[in-house]
Amino acid sequence: MAKERLSKLQKWILIEAYKNKREWEGTFGKRDIYELSKYTIYEDYFNIDTKNKGYGGIFGGFDFVDKGPRTQKIKVILSRSLWNLKKKGYIELDLFRKKFMTNIELTENGIKKASELLNV
Repeated sequence: MAKERLSKLQKWILIEAYKNKREWEGTFGKRDIYELSKYTIYEDYFNIDTKNKGYGGIFGGFDFVDKGPRTQKIKVILSRSLWNLKKKGYIELDLFRKKFMTNIELTENGIKKASELLNV
């Protein structure tokens, strides 16, 4: 039962990642990727200004304009929400760059859940 309960933030993440579909072509063919960047969550959901550090490549990152107590609380909230979504099998976090984790990708279960939430 607890597996099905999602917070407003978690629902928002699943829905926004689902809307952000793109086609990816790799060695084993084409596939659709549903992903969302962490800084998009901070800017669009929490309304916190971020500045893209512009590292590019696999080490793309961002920093916060305001590093006050509100921002620190929101970082904890988002981190817990993402790890809970991962535990439920809805998302994959980029563990190669664990320290940065700037992208969230939906799993098959996450795609199904997001389509349920959108009634697609």
